[in-house]
Amino acid sequence: QSAEEKSGFEWAVEEIMQRLAQHPELHCYHFGGYEPGALKRLMGMYASNEEEIDRMLRAKLLVDLHTVFKQAVRASVEEYSLKKLEAFYQFERKTPLDVSRAAMRYVEHRLELGWDEEELPEKFREAMEGYNGEDCLSTAGLRDWLEV
Repeated sequence: QSAEEKSGFEWAVEEIMQRLAQHPELHCYHFGGYEPGALKRLMGMYASNEEEIDRMLRAKLLVDLHTVFKQAVRASVEEYSLKKLEAFYQFERKTPLDVSRAAMRYVEHRLELGWDEEELPEKFREAMEGYNGEDCLSTAGLRDWLEV
């Protein structure tokens, strides 16, 4: 599993750097502090891509839309979570949140117990892929809405 994680991390960093070379004005939008922290954690864990991550951070390539939204907008929602803000830009999820939560609980429990190389059941893989994909599309929708 760690070899797959390292490979995925290195692939993602390489993709970002290639796109940055083609588009120097590039930004990577995310929602919340998880992504920068994950990049730093993976960089340290695998002693890989240190220069690239440093360059991304110094160039302020990563843009946290949660912070942007909180500083720019007052909204009539209980909290400024991505799910709560989706009503403003009419984003509709296809993967039910209860299905996504069940898949996340399964994965979290497996990780806590020590993953035993067992393959992730297809129903949980599909739910996680749907949830994460929709988070990406929702973040893009939020960015577009903020730019209007």
